[in-house]
Amino acid sequence: MSYYLVFLCILFISQCLTSSSATQILPSISSSVLSNHPSHEGETEHEAQQRHQHIAIFNSTLNHEFLSSLSKRQLGQDFKVLSFDDRTHILLGNFHHPDHSTLLKRQDGWLDLELNHKVTIADHNIQIHGSNINSNNKHSIDNDSVATVQGPYSVQLDVPSWGLSRISQRQLPLANAFGYPHDAGKGVDIYIVDSGVDASNSDFDGRVTVGANFIRGSVDGDENGHGTILAGIAAGTEYGVAKKANIISIKCLSANGTGDIGTIIEGLHYILHDIQSRPQPPRAIINLSLVAQKSAALNQATDALTRAGAIVVAAAGNYHEGDDHSKRNACNYSPASASTVITVGSTDEKDLFASFSKDGKCIDILAPGTSILSDAMQSDNSSSKGIKTWYSGTSYSAPHVAGVLALLSNQVSSSPSKSKSNATETASPAGASSSSSSSSATAVSSSSFTDNQRVIQYLFSLASSDIIANVTKDTPNLLVFNGVETSQMSSTIAASKHHESTGAIAIPLHYAWMLVFTFCWSLFL
Repeated sequence: MSYYLVFLCILFISQCLTSSSATQILPSISSSVLSNHPSHEGETEHEAQQRHQHIAIFNSTLNHEFLSSLSKRQLGQDFKVLSFDDRTHILLGNFHHPDHSTLLKRQDGWLDLELNHKVTIADHNIQIHGSNINSNNKHSIDNDSVATVQGPYSVQLDVPSWGLSRISQRQLPLANAFGYPHDAGKGVDIYIVDSGVDASNSDFDGRVTVGANFIRGSVDGDENGHGTILAGIAAGTEYGVAKKANIISIKCLSANGTGDIGTIIEGLHYILHDIQSRPQPPRAIINLSLVAQKSAALNQATDALTRAGAIVVAAAGNYHEGDDHSKRNACNYSPASASTVITVGSTDEKDLFASFSKDGKCIDILAPGTSILSDAMQSDNSSSKGIKTWYSGTSYSAPHVAGVLALLSNQVSSSPSKSKSNATETASPAGASSSSSSSSATAVSSSSFTDNQRVIQYLFSLASSDIIANVTKDTPNLLVFNGVETSQMSSTIAASKHHESTGAIAIPLHYAWMLVFTFCWSLFL
């Protein structure tokens, strides 16, 4: 019998050791990797990015005769046609010769020819390291709609980043908790168009898919870190808003965080194809935490994605104090100025409009964007382990909104209305499942709206108005809110904490293993 008990003890220890790994490295899923690498052997990254220096825009289909004539005049140089829908057709290429311009302008539906400008991440470049640590006319609001979020709910206690607490509470001071719908965005696709996403990060729990990689010669993962940070804020298990949403990486920015408008448009065209190829239309959110000079081509591409049923979220971009004030107007940049994109400005922990945030009437909504903690790329550098980094910039405000949209997407159905229901609310700690609950709710809906329009309407109906100080002229004073008022869960939060503190005495895990081993050895003796 004693030998049998010793065997059971050893089995128990081995199971503890297996399940207590600090970081679980998830294998890449090769079947879900769809790389997009046109054949340009021997081409450097810089050459690839500069290969298409012009973007031509049309609003009607490009006929074969036109494309054949253009091909002959290109003298072997390639071009690419990206048709989004019957209203948006984009041509990428090098059109330096006057004959090219003449030919383009003769084509039916010609709108414009622009340079393929540089794109950069919308990062304020503030990083703090430590070991402890009413809308404008772009989107109309139906003020007669009553918007709340149905349960059941879950609550995450001791949240790692204040942004999570802020988007689930109406007023300061904040409880150190984040309430959210229990489904947590499950089944919703969040496309991160950026520098890639580190799929091996355990916080993503295997929910990352590499959709496409448009940076030739690069690995499919994140070589910059920016895309991984965004994915963590939008959908990380610990750091994220929509903790069960799918993350789809569309890599369009290089290791130094730059790219060009043409490459972003290619990424958006890939997303369009991905959405349209599904048996059922997906619930799709696209996050664009990047900024470029105002581009009609990029704006039209984002608008086409909206018409296709996606919801596009863009960072407003960052303003550097001392610059000309005209540079602060988000309407002068893309994709922030696109007519259907949801453009996001930044706030800080004190409910002040961030001094670095671009502003103006092209802003739609505000979200936390200063000192935000999120996931980082996995690193073999032992000196970086355990170091936390806080980031500031409108880049990090946008994924808060993308995550909230993912939560709301599951609240909105194709039916024109939802019935009201009531139940007792309960919460569970650290994002664990809560028991069924529901609040009185009427979903924002209209039979004339598409599902994505309903979700956008829902977002603005929930937003907290006129609580942010120092908001500049023409900038809407709307703070994103996910519809779950965590501050009203005080009794269940307290109960959860009491439950956690009345168990056994907390013992470090390695000491517990030693005690179990000692007990087993005594049985053997």
